[in-house]
Amino acid sequence: MGRPRPASGIHPARRHRPHCTAASVTQPPGVFGIGVDVELISRWNDADIRLFTAAEVAHCRAQGNPAESFAGRWCAKEAVVKAFGSVAVVGVREVEIRAEEHGAPHVVLPARLSAAGWQAKVSIAHQAPLAIAIALVEKSSPDCTRER
Repeated sequence: MGRPRPASGIHPARRHRPHCTAASVTQPPGVFGIGVDVELISRWNDADIRLFTAAEVAHCRAQGNPAESFAGRWCAKEAVVKAFGSVAVVGVREVEIRAEEHGAPHVVLPARLSAAGWQAKVSIAHQAPLAIAIALVEKSSPDCTRER
């Protein structure tokens, strides 16, 4: 067990003060973009399901707190889109956040991006009243040219 450790390739720096936490992340080699999104959990309801895939909706509705799950998934999708901002054009509805067997989020990108070697990794957290996600975009192929 021990304390949580960031995913490989994430190098966080944290600073804590009463009622305030700040974090910065340095961009390691091979990472083309970093994105972050924060949302109020209370804003999510069934009217927002059009923003998610059927699998995402089923996953979120099966959780103990669906609004928290929807907010976290949305933050992850937005963070991925922001991370791709300087690399490739990608829409939020093109990004799917699935749950791996052990519950960790897994990003499914559009075929045109994954076929070109692009990958995205996300981390999602919830702390009422907020949900937050951070995403890293990297390219696995040796040709790391930027696309637009």
